[in-house]
Amino acid sequence: MANSPVFFTNKDSLRLVETELRAYFQSRLTIIEIGSDETCVVHFKIPNSKLGSKWYTYGPLSICFVSNNRSQSMLKYTEARRIIDDRTQESSFVESNSKALGFSFVTMGLSAMDYRALVDHVGVQSALEALLSVHDIISLREYRPNSTEIKNHRIRKRIVKSIVRSTEQLFLLENGIEIIRENERAAIDAARPEFECSFQLQDGRQYFYNFNFGPTADLGRRIAVLIGKNGSGKTQTLRHTAQLALGALTRGWHGNFAPSRVIGFYTGNKVSKVFPPQTLKRMVSGYKVYNMASEGGVSSSGLIDTLLGLIGSSQRIANTTRFEILIDGLKQARKNYPISVFHDDYGPIDISKIRLVRQDPTYISYSLRSGDLIEEEYSEFQDSIDRSKGVFGLRPNDLSSGEEAYIRFCIFSAAHTENGSLLLLDEPEVFLHPQFIDALMGSLHRVLELTGSVAVVATHSAYVVRCVQEDMVHIIKSDDWHHAGERVDVQRTRMKTFGADVGLISLFVFGEDEMETTKNRALKYISNLGQSGVAPEEALKSIVSEDLISKIVNSNEENR
Repeated sequence: MANSPVFFTNKDSLRLVETELRAYFQSRLTIIEIGSDETCVVHFKIPNSKLGSKWYTYGPLSICFVSNNRSQSMLKYTEARRIIDDRTQESSFVESNSKALGFSFVTMGLSAMDYRALVDHVGVQSALEALLSVHDIISLREYRPNSTEIKNHRIRKRIVKSIVRSTEQLFLLENGIEIIRENERAAIDAARPEFECSFQLQDGRQYFYNFNFGPTADLGRRIAVLIGKNGSGKTQTLRHTAQLALGALTRGWHGNFAPSRVIGFYTGNKVSKVFPPQTLKRMVSGYKVYNMASEGGVSSSGLIDTLLGLIGSSQRIANTTRFEILIDGLKQARKNYPISVFHDDYGPIDISKIRLVRQDPTYISYSLRSGDLIEEEYSEFQDSIDRSKGVFGLRPNDLSSGEEAYIRFCIFSAAHTENGSLLLLDEPEVFLHPQFIDALMGSLHRVLELTGSVAVVATHSAYVVRCVQEDMVHIIKSDDWHHAGERVDVQRTRMKTFGADVGLISLFVFGEDEMETTKNRALKYISNLGQSGVAPEEALKSIVSEDLISKIVNSNEENR
């Protein structure tokens, strides 16, 4: 790089600044463009990097300014910009280390994707040098902890408070260095996230949870399951967990895992009452809420647009692209059965057959059902997809509501889950056949494994419970008689739940047989026949299962 970056404001063009700089510096250049919205954009030219002599634009970034006086007070953005404007009256730029400025600065990327893209374009070593040159706080903390800008603990805390403006940046502050080192996959696999959630409802009931998740290699310890009877507080727990996570920047958050993003999934009403509203500020931080049920119309178009965005993107988390995460998730249930979109010229296109052309990523290739291979510019492919036909299997409108819910979950989770996300699912079993519940949970676990994220699921279904290990099951024992100020009992089960029989899970979790009502109907049927003294197995053997007869016999023996 040059000895120091240079500042310029957008009153001058980048080309003018570059022309003036060529007379100044012969090799590497770093130009920081100060915008009008309290962010900046950095332009790098690194001749020995992968890009050669091409410019690379990085940003926008958060930036804060620290005065060089003894108190090292924080400078307002508008004041710093005014000073830079004053110092660039005669020249288009001013060196960032100029004593005439009277301040230093610190920057930070807004998203994990920005850091990954920088590393991909210029290489690890050049990316690190570039980040250190613009005083990136993640790089400084790791490689130059004694630098003037951050060595003072008190000043460093003030800088962090000023520069970290989203939950994703809060996550990056502690975990972003592994992205810069290209060690993200190993860091994801080694992490054991944990956090606490406590709250009190208006009726006085108090709740406390300690969520401890295992490494990604564990069989079923990335998903915490909340289960209990209606009114026990499952939904309220999801809502308060979301509120606490979204407020992690300003309120106390307890745990080694501060989620980068919060993503909610529900099924049913058009507007969810489970999750906090999606305000603009929250959405900027990556907060999303999705309905797994198909709503038709605009919603179908939005689903297709999200899918097409995945197809044309090379964005990755660790070493897996978002499109690969989607295909992996779909295979949990669909195996080799196609998921298709409709092309105006070629008809149904199985999305698993689509690939980006390596030599020119603006093109994609895909095979037709006839076996013919097509190469097409991505933008043309995008324009040729009939959004009105939605996503389907072999032909339009051939998916069940459960299949649609499963596919919607896979598409939206692959598109928006970032490293360190918190996924919250409210009763995902609605509309789903037991087989699809198992597939959905498998897809969820795969998304969490590939992205280093965790999930909390509220459910009534024993089929969901049997997809996680027993220490991840939280049984909420809330009853109407709880007094204000009392903590609700949240229990764990000693039963090995992973892969267990759903009847046994119901017995252990709810303290009742899943077939209790059916058994009582059968007993009433015998009573109505008036065959007292006739053994149940004799009266029922021609019309009910042997399993139910066995339950009735065992129940009678216990009651003697």
